[in-house]
Parts: sequence; C-alpha cells; structure tokens
Amino acid sequence: MNVKHLSISSYADLEKISPAVGIVHFRKFASEKLVRWILENHSQIRKFSFSKYSSSRCDSNIFDLIERNNVQIVVQDRGSGRPNLLEMI
Repeated sequence: MNVKHLSISSYADLEKISPAVGIVHFRKFASEKLVRWILENHSQIRKFSFSKYSSSRCDSNIFDLIERNNVQIVVQDRGSGRPNLLEMI
C-alpha cells in the first residue's frame, strides 16, 4: 500500500491534507498549534518528519505531543537543496 506524503511549509498547505496522507513533512517550522490541529483533524497520520532546520526550531512540547499520540517522528539529517551526486553513490 502506498502512503501519500505531504510537505508543509505554511498554514496554507493545511488545505492539501487528504485522507490518503499518512506522512507529513515540516520544512520550515512546526508550531504546537499546527501539530495539534493536524492530530485532532487527521487521525490517519502515522509519521511526522522534520527537516534539520525545522526540528532545531521546535519546542520539546511538540515532540512530546506527537509521541503521546503514538505517531512516529523522523528528523532528516541531510542539508537543504539538491543532493550532491557523490553523496548519492
């Protein structure tokens, strides 16, 4: 079964969440209000992923909230931008 991914970089992206979305990626920020709204309105979400930048700006309350709802947390360690071909090999 394929799981849809959705990348969120602003509140306007919340309109794009459909019932098929299982993974939400935060590119720039993640506020407690935003995460709480997603968890309350979309129970099908199984995983939240964070860019290195967005995870560094998050409060520990956000990660606690996600863990209490039994949703997996992934922090991507790669830098921003297009990956280097040498890194991909």
